[in-house]
Amino acid sequence: MKKGKLIIIGLVVMALISGCGKTADSKENKANSTEQTKDIETEQNKDVQMEENADKQEGEEQQIPDEQNVSAQTGGNIKVYYSNSDASGFESEEVAIGSLSSNEVLKALVDKGVLPVDVSLLSFKEFEKDNEKLLELDFSDKFITYIKTLGTSAEYYIVGSICNTFLDAYGSDKIHITVNGDVFTTGHAEYPGYMGKFN
Repeated sequence: MKKGKLIIIGLVVMALISGCGKTADSKENKANSTEQTKDIETEQNKDVQMEENADKQEGEEQQIPDEQNVSAQTGGNIKVYYSNSDASGFESEEVAIGSLSSNEVLKALVDKGVLPVDVSLLSFKEFEKDNEKLLELDFSDKFITYIKTLGTSAEYYIVGSICNTFLDAYGSDKIHITVNGDVFTTGHAEYPGYMGKFN
């Protein structure tokens, strides 16, 4: 009987030992499993970030800094567009500027009477996207105040003069105009997107 009890106790002890060993193994397996899961998640996150960065670079606007509105080109002439006397078409004139900058182009438009002297640019961006050269101009409130005083025809020729002058000066394809970062809207029209040259 003693021998039977010893065998039973031995079996119980072995069962406990093997059970404890499984718990330790189980904890190690869980830790390894957790580490593997974290590694897989990290790899997946890296892959997603790499894909996002690749997509971002493909469709990203390649911005060309304006460096305080001064381009690498200095001096020269630009063609300034303006409305003819009866607001029925565009006229243009070659004008000399000190440097190709958004402020110089704006000044040339002011000098030709296209815009009043108190209109200013808050920001100017020149960049490429989808193989197109694009410009973005953000005007001050004075711009919209002035435009809203005009009739439909005069508005068309003022906006067209700005677009045509900037597009020609920078050799760009399209231009987007905003006012204080908002959509450029007047009583006559809304200009939510990019515009090409006016005829």
